[in-house]
Amino acid sequence: MLLVIMSILAKCLCTFNEISNTRRGSSVEMRFEYMKKLPRMTLNSLEMRDVFNGLCSLLTLMAIGCSDVHPETEPSTNGDSPFGFSQRIKPIMAKFCFECHGGKNIEAGLDLRTVESMLKGGEGGPALVPGKPEESLLFKLVHKGKMPPDGEMPSKADIERVRKWIVMGAQP
Repeated sequence: MLLVIMSILAKCLCTFNEISNTRRGSSVEMRFEYMKKLPRMTLNSLEMRDVFNGLCSLLTLMAIGCSDVHPETEPSTNGDSPFGFSQRIKPIMAKFCFECHGGKNIEAGLDLRTVESMLKGGEGGPALVPGKPEESLLFKLVHKGKMPPDGEMPSKADIERVRKWIVMGAQP
């Protein structure tokens, strides 16, 4: 949709520039040929520029509104978004969780190395409910300070990052 609007805007701009250029230094015959191709207009050149500027502004606003780009709100499926698992969440898990729930040790049958294994869960059920941190065992235990049971605890910023990731859909 964005490409269609931008191409319409570019076509209008090119046509307007061609008309303006033919009016400046071309022969009367060339001007007449352009006028035959265009619909009848009774606007003078200043009014025409105002109409064109308004159209360009409108099309630009429409293009922005129809854009498929959404800043930091669209969940990523490849982990490249600011809230993707591999970029932002896995390092937190590696620092605080993998000692007991990853690699050689899989306590309570819970592996936290992948989103799929968190969704599968362990003995206590799924560790993750995408979109619902308050129902996600992972978030509840970390937020209440019950996990990890020993050693350094995640910072409030880390806990908030995990919460946002879950709210955004807990994408891999």
